[in-house]
Amino acid sequence: MRVGVTLYLGTPISPVELDSIKHVATSMTEAIAARHEVVFLPPAYSYASRRDAVGMCEEFVQNSDVIVGCPSGQLLSIRQRLGRNVPMAGLLLGVLPRGGWGFDVQVPFLNTNDILVPNCTADQELLDKFVVNASSRVLPFAYDDKTYYSVDEAERASLRQRLGFRPEDRLLVYIGRITLQKNVHTLLKVFSAVQKVVPDACLVIAGPTVEHGSPEFGITPVNLAGTVKRLIAKLQIPEDRIQMFGNLHPDSLRMLYNLAEVKVNMTLHHDENFGLSQVEAMACGAPVVGTAWGGLKDTVVDGVSGYKVSTSVTPMGIKANWWEAVNRIVAILRDPAERERLRESSVRHAVENYSHARHQATLLEILDAMKEGSARPAEPLQASEFGKEFWGGAGRAPHLRGERSYELYQELMHPITAPSAQLVPHGEALDAGQVVCLAAPVTDGENGTCVIDDPMYPFDLEVPRAHRGAFGAVLAALREEPAMTVERLSGALADHPGAAGTLAWMLETGLLLRTAPVEGWVAPGEIDRRLSEPLFRIRRLEKDTDFVVY
Repeated sequence: MRVGVTLYLGTPISPVELDSIKHVATSMTEAIAARHEVVFLPPAYSYASRRDAVGMCEEFVQNSDVIVGCPSGQLLSIRQRLGRNVPMAGLLLGVLPRGGWGFDVQVPFLNTNDILVPNCTADQELLDKFVVNASSRVLPFAYDDKTYYSVDEAERASLRQRLGFRPEDRLLVYIGRITLQKNVHTLLKVFSAVQKVVPDACLVIAGPTVEHGSPEFGITPVNLAGTVKRLIAKLQIPEDRIQMFGNLHPDSLRMLYNLAEVKVNMTLHHDENFGLSQVEAMACGAPVVGTAWGGLKDTVVDGVSGYKVSTSVTPMGIKANWWEAVNRIVAILRDPAERERLRESSVRHAVENYSHARHQATLLEILDAMKEGSARPAEPLQASEFGKEFWGGAGRAPHLRGERSYELYQELMHPITAPSAQLVPHGEALDAGQVVCLAAPVTDGENGTCVIDDPMYPFDLEVPRAHRGAFGAVLAALREEPAMTVERLSGALADHPGAAGTLAWMLETGLLLRTAPVEGWVAPGEIDRRLSEPLFRIRRLEKDTDFVVY
C-alpha cells in the first residue's frame, strides 16, 4: 500500500516545536516504512508558488492509497475536487485544547472514512465535543528507547559523583520549556515547600526559556528569565539547592533522569497533548509527579509511574493543587522502598505502553482500518452544537468576549483536567481533618474586590458584602499558615458567625482548594508562609495603548 505522509502545518513554528515535529515524523515514517511504501509531499511544497503547490498536492493525492499527516485546507479541497476517496489519518497534534482554530474550517472537507488521530484520551474527548460523527483512534508517541533507558545502581552512583551531587542529595528534575503555561512558577513554590521539610532536596531545571504567554487571556511575560530568578530569591531557595540549564544533549538528559528521585511537571500548557519528557523519565526509572492535565492524565498512572496532582476548572481559572504536589513528592523522597518500587514499575510502564513496537502496531492498525473502510460511502463530518457556538466566535479570546465566552472556555477545559482521590469537591460538607489552602495568593483590591496573584489567570473578584468580614479573616489566617486543617481555620474564624458560608463561597469560586487528610503527609504547619505571599507584578494595559516601554 502506498502511504502518503505530510507534516506540513501551514503556520510558522519555533525551533523547539520543530524538534517535536521531527520526532513525530521520524518515528511515524519508520513505522510505516516497515510494511508499506512511503510517498512524501515534496519539501518544496512549503515555499512553492501557488500553481506549483497545487500541482504537487494533486500528484501526492493521486499517488497515495491512504494519507497520514496534518490536515490542510488545500490538501483536503484538492482531494475533494479530484473525487479521490483517499482516506486520511489526520494528526491533531494538540490543536483542540486551543479551541481547534483552523481545524474548524477543515471539518466540512473531512469525512467519516477518515480517522482523526489525537495523542491522548483527553483530546479524543474534545474531538467528540466538537464533532458528532468523527472516527478517531488515540496514537501515543513513542520514546527513543536507544537513548532513554535505566542504568544500574553502580552506574547511578558513578553519574552522581561525576555530576557533583552528594550521596544524600535527593534530586528532582524538570525537563522542558520554561514558559508561563508550563507553570514553572508553581513548580518553584512547590519545591520551596519540599526543600523546607527535606533539606537535602535539589531541583534541576533544564530547557529553553521561551517568552510565550497565554493568548487565551491576553497575558504575556515581560522578562520571564528575570522573573524566574526573582521568584527563586523571593522564595529564599538556597543557591546550592537549585541548578538551571538551557537545552541539554539527550545523553545528559538520560543521566539526570537516572539520578532523579522524581520528575516533576506542574504544567497547565493548553497543547500538552502528550508530554514526551515524562515517558523518557519513566524509561530511565524516574517516577513522575505531574498535573492531571492533557496527555499526563494517560501517561502518569497513580502508584505505577508516579502520581497525578489534581487540576480543576473554576470561575477563577484552572487551578493545580500545589499542596498535593508537595506531599506526593515528600512521600517519595522519605520512603526509599517506595522510590525503588516506583523506579521499577515506571520502566515497565514506559516499555509496555510507549515503545516503538507499540507505536508501530497501533499506527499500522489505523492504516489497515482506513484502507478497509475506503469502499464504504462517506459522509462529511458535522460540527456539534458546542462546536458551532464555539467556532461561531463566542469562544475566541475569553478575556474579551464576556461571560458566555468564558463559560465555553470552562466547558472546553473540563476533559483536560481531573481531580485526584484526595481532592474534595466544593459541594461536599466541611470536615475537621480536611486541609484547606489558597489556590493562589490573594490581595485586597479596591471597593470590596480582591486580586488573584496568578500570572495565568490574574482575575479580579468582587467579594459579596455579606462575606467581607469573614473573607478578610480567612486571608489573614492563611497568610500566616498557607495550609490549615478545617478545624484550625474554623477556630481562627470563631468571631465570624457566617464563616462557614464564606468558606463555601471561596471553595466554589476556586479561591480555596480542599484536600482529604492522608496519613503520613506533611503537617500543614510545616509549610512556610511565603507560599501565601504575592510574588508577581501584574499590570493591565488600557485598550488604547499604542506602545509599551520597559
